[in-house]
Amino acid sequence: MSIFLDIIFPKRCYSCGKIGKYFCPKCLDQIFPRSLDPTANRLSLFKYNDAIRLAITDLKYGFVTDLIDELTDISVKSIKKNYPHLLKFWRKNKYVITPIPLHWQRFNWRSFNQSDLLARSIAAKLKLNYLPNLLIKTKNTAPQAGFSHKASRLQNLNHAFILNQKALIPKNLIIFDDVYTTGATLRSAAKILKSHCRDIWFLTLAG
Repeated sequence: MSIFLDIIFPKRCYSCGKIGKYFCPKCLDQIFPRSLDPTANRLSLFKYNDAIRLAITDLKYGFVTDLIDELTDISVKSIKKNYPHLLKFWRKNKYVITPIPLHWQRFNWRSFNQSDLLARSIAAKLKLNYLPNLLIKTKNTAPQAGFSHKASRLQNLNHAFILNQKALIPKNLIIFDDVYTTGATLRSAAKILKSHCRDIWFLTLAG
């Protein structure tokens, strides 16, 4: 089936349009990594522009889930190449990756959580433990991109998450989301977990 889909809807590079991959080897050099912010325990792997922005938009709103493999591959390569010491630190201290959850109504509409798919695959390829469903989103918030002011973003996420009482909370945690803008979503999630964890990192595909 995938062969026929590739013929009818061939993969095209988001930068140059060449058929074959969503990110061709030549254009990968134009996808700029973000710098690490150790003071905030935050790592956004790529700048949220051009090809990465289009890919995330297609994944979330166009349901192009076969993007997951390539997005995962370039994310893992970026971490291994640019942040090997951080990866070693995460492995040594048994950090566990967990995704930002979707509200059940949003999940039913989309049928998948893009952050879960990405984080699950990244964790497997980095040989880090993965824990889904650590948090539950109880409030069907409007997309954060629709709010231009920080205060509005914070208000939108007020009391949006609760702990899954059945989950065993790890001491060292990496919370994953697809995009970092103001960080309101990640901080709101971390607020619920900080009294249970020794250390929390934020990891996003783009920011």
